[in-house]
Amino acid sequence: MTPKAAGASWKVCFDSLPKVSRTFALSISRLKEPLRSQVCVSYLICRILDTIEDAPLLDTEKRRALILPFLEDLEDGRLPGKAVFGKHRTLIEKCASENDLELLMRTDDVIRAFSSLEPAAREAIFPWAKEMGEGMVLYSDRMGTGIKTIRTLKDLDEYCYYIAGTVGYMLTELFALNCPGIDGKLAAALRKNANDFGLGLQKVNILKDVRDDLGRGWCFLPSKLLREGCLEVDDLGDEANSLKAVEALKPLMRGLRGNLDKAFEYLVMIPEEEREVRLFLSTSLFFAGATMSLIAKRSRYFLAGEKLKISRLEVAAILLKLENRAGDNTALEKFWKKTVSRFEEFLR
Repeated sequence: MTPKAAGASWKVCFDSLPKVSRTFALSISRLKEPLRSQVCVSYLICRILDTIEDAPLLDTEKRRALILPFLEDLEDGRLPGKAVFGKHRTLIEKCASENDLELLMRTDDVIRAFSSLEPAAREAIFPWAKEMGEGMVLYSDRMGTGIKTIRTLKDLDEYCYYIAGTVGYMLTELFALNCPGIDGKLAAALRKNANDFGLGLQKVNILKDVRDDLGRGWCFLPSKLLREGCLEVDDLGDEANSLKAVEALKPLMRGLRGNLDKAFEYLVMIPEEEREVRLFLSTSLFFAGATMSLIAKRSRYFLAGEKLKISRLEVAAILLKLENRAGDNTALEKFWKKTVSRFEEFLR
């Protein structure tokens, strides 16, 4: 299928993107074509998988029955229609937004758009999407029934690899395919930090979304760390346990700090002339760094019902500063150190 023939489906994809993630829509919109379209459809594929994984009423077998056929359809260019996801809609909609549900109903458009990409782009995307989906099924089964839990830090790193490290590798392949300044040697260097980039962002999301995840029946905070801090998963529903929980999770946060360091190394390895790619990457990374500094500052509210997230004013300030610094490694490093300074002090 040619991009022209899939024009209506591409419109659906770009219209859907800001509905399911305004932040990523903003970042992706800055990229040049064809990278912009490749990253757009990649994100929507991952969002479809994530929506299935997040549905608390789907057991492992139902997740497998939705995820694996979707991946097969994606690879072969088959259009499943609305019926496949529609028959499980009542089980998915409990926690999914209307926009995420609508995206599931428009899976055919996502597949059409993906199928219209050049073969090299599809080959850069699909293996990592497949790895992500199969990992979701694996961990749905491994985390058991009831409140699904992660046991150790090692388990958390493996889970985060499937959910987000795969995205780091996927994006690296797309950058190498599209950016003239990224040759084979640089691409190999980027791959060494690609997993850390994904792990860093995913762990920040896990820490930020503890209460939301509990409401869906998941706990991604390692149970071993919680028990060593004299806590059980049920204790995370009480805001009074915030400081105790944060103290117990410091080993996780120290590992996260290392992931973020590697992610920043990844960012500044991107050639300075690839300004749009650097802006795309730095937006997510600096938001993550600012979020961890906020958690450090307001750790007594870590388990509050209202999640800790950076304000719209701070979001705007970060975006403005990145606009002026994205092409300058020295300025970017100075801003990064300032962004994570509170988090660093907290871990000392």
